[in-house]
Amino acid sequence: MLSHFGILNYEAFVESNSIKLLHKSPALYRDLRALDRKQGRETIKFGLFYVGKGQTTEQAILNNSKGSPEFEDFVRSIGWLVRKLLIAATIC
Repeated sequence: MLSHFGILNYEAFVESNSIKLLHKSPALYRDLRALDRKQGRETIKFGLFYVGKGQTTEQAILNNSKGSPEFEDFVRSIGWLVRKLLIAATIC
């Protein structure tokens, strides 16, 4: 996310060898799953709504089932998508 705001430049870090990339392996995925199960990990939930060109009403905006390709790429780059139907089911 920091790279989206111009704060972090990934290419500069890679070229300077100041960070080491992790190699994808079964052990890495196992450790990441174990980390996800740890208590006390802070998470932040927030919502994003896509507003298409010409959409001016709440109903029109909430009826969007997807956004532009650029919006979809941005959402994938910062987290994962949770459909609003699932959110409504957990709030009730």
